[in-house]
Amino acid sequence: MPAIRFCRKGLVMLRRLAILFVIGCALVSLAAACSPTAPTAAPIVSLFAADNSRIAVNTPTTLRWDVIGKDVVCRIDPALGNVPAAGSAEVRPTATTTYTLACTNVGGTVTRSATITTF
Repeated sequence: MPAIRFCRKGLVMLRRLAILFVIGCALVSLAAACSPTAPTAAPIVSLFAADNSRIAVNTPTTLRWDVIGKDVVCRIDPALGNVPAAGSAEVRPTATTTYTLACTNVGGTVTRSATITTF
């Protein structure tokens, strides 16, 4: 009889462990499903400027930009269109021109402008 008693005790303990395991897994799954995720911040423009903001008509100058953020999509208008989040591009304005950098992600949209005055 001692062997039977031991087996019953073992089965009871095994059942309790199985129940605790199931409850533990459910709690972990619930915690993972309910844990808040950090919201994505809007992009941050750390630089948007022209090397020379006053130039003769049709003279080249360089626009430079640097944007910080996750999954950022940027555009510079007029003329340049979609651009990477950091870079530079040569422009040759034929008249005074204001270039606008617009960057967006799920956190929002930011815009900055740089004017190049021609003479």
